Amino acid sequence: MLFVVSESAIQSELCQYELNLAREKQENVSERVLIPVNIDSHFQTHVSEHLHELDEDDEFYLNMQFVKQIGILDFSKYAAQTATENVVEYDKDYELMVDHLIDESIRRS
Repeated sequence: MLFVVSESAIQSELCQYELNLAREKQENVSERVLIPVNIDSHFQTHVSEHLHELDEDDEFYLNMQFVKQIGILDFSKYAAQTATENVVEYDKDYELMVDHLIDESIRRS
């Protein structure tokens, strides 16, 4: 499952529900079930820094910890750049994301 990490997604009840399902599924399988891709800085600047303030039994806390532990592919760093800046770095991150998605689809076949 590809999870686009953004301020809107993090605040969405539907996205939180999907993260709950992914978290539950991850407990039962050995392969990676979630591929978080960050498109803005909200997770780093607001969520990640304030996780310690939340109740550890809270679903939101558990979901954000889950996303954080898996590791987020960070595409937010490209938002303010022109198309020609850091093309090599962008291509590497993009290929990593695609590789994760291909690996997941092969496992499901």
